[in-house]
Amino acid sequence: GFSESDGVIFQLGLQQDNFLGTGRKVGVSLSNSDTLTEYSFNYTNPYYTVDGVSRGFNVYYRERDFDEDDVSSYTTNEYGGGVNFGYPIDDYQRLSFGLELDWTEINTYPDTAQLIEDFVAEEGDNYLTYRLTAGWSDNRLNRGFFATDGYAQGANIEIALPGSDLTYYRASYNLKMYHPLDEDQLWVLGMRGRAGFGDSLGDNRYPFYRHFYAGGLRSVRGYSNNSLGPTDGGSSDDTFGGNVLLTGGAELIT
Repeated sequence: GFSESDGVIFQLGLQQDNFLGTGRKVGVSLSNSDTLTEYSFNYTNPYYTVDGVSRGFNVYYRERDFDEDDVSSYTTNEYGGGVNFGYPIDDYQRLSFGLELDWTEINTYPDTAQLIEDFVAEEGDNYLTYRLTAGWSDNRLNRGFFATDGYAQGANIEIALPGSDLTYYRASYNLKMYHPLDEDQLWVLGMRGRAGFGDSLGDNRYPFYRHFYAGGLRSVRGYSNNSLGPTDGGSSDDTFGGNVLLTGGAELIT
C-alpha cells in the first residue's frame, strides 16, 4: 500500500481465530514502511473463564523513524511483551487491562533538536518501563464498516509504574458519531473528537516520544500529517508534539 504519512507500506500477517481447533486466537505480523518496522506475535484465549473473560499475550519489536513521520529527527528501537485481560460488560461495552514490559532506546543524529539532546543528557538514551494499561470501549455503530448511524467511544490510560526508568501516565478519549439526515441514510452527518493528556509521575521529565500529535486525514483535515502543535526549535523547526491534545471535526457523508 501507500500512505501520505508512511510512504510505501509492506505488511504480511496471519491470524487464526480457531488455532488447531482450540478456540484460541494466534497471530503473527510483519510490517515495513518509511516510518515503522514491526514484528509481532499475539495469542488470545477469548474464554479464559466461563464469564467470558479473555486473556492474551503479545511480544513485539519496533523501529520507528519519527523524522520520516514529519516530526523531530530521532529514531527509537522498542522491545516488549505483556499479558492482557478483557471483560465484557454487555453486548456493547468492554473493559481491558494489561501489564507490559517495554525497553526503548533513543537514537539521535547531528540534526536532532537541542530539546531532545537535553532530555537524553539528563535521562539517558534507553529506558526500561513497567507499564499498566486499562481501557473501556462502547461501540453502538450500526455496522463495522461505513457506519451510518450510532456512535463509538473509548477511553484508555497507561501508567509507567514506580521502578521504571521513567514514570508517567498518559490518558486519551476518542469519540465518533454518525447521524443520518434522511430515511434512506444516503446523507449522513459524521462527527469525531479526541482528547489526551500526559504528565510525569516523578522527578523525571515526561518522555517526549509519548507526545500527542495532530494534523492529517484521520485527525484534522486540511493540514499535513502531524503538523499541528509545538515545534522543537531546531534548524528545521519540526513538530515536537505535546502532552495535551484536543481535536474535533464534522463532515457530511454521502
